[in-house]
Amino acid sequence: MERRKHVLRELTSLSGLATEASIFHSAEMALLDRVVEQLKLENQSSDARDAIASGIIGNYMAGIVDEDELISLSKPLGR
Repeated sequence: MERRKHVLRELTSLSGLATEASIFHSAEMALLDRVVEQLKLENQSSDARDAIASGIIGNYMAGIVDEDELISLSKPLGR
């Protein structure tokens, strides 16, 4: 769980540390980064961004690798 939180924080902050740790390859990070950018909102709390990133990572790890599909399936409820 702690490792996942670390990855989420790095993904949310658009840091390259997750790539350096070999958790994801650079092409995967670029894809995940683009999806995060599409789904984040202004004035969004850190917890909300973490929740979105977690959903994106979960969907990606479940085999959803198409960018548009990831965006569609990872949208927060009520949006």
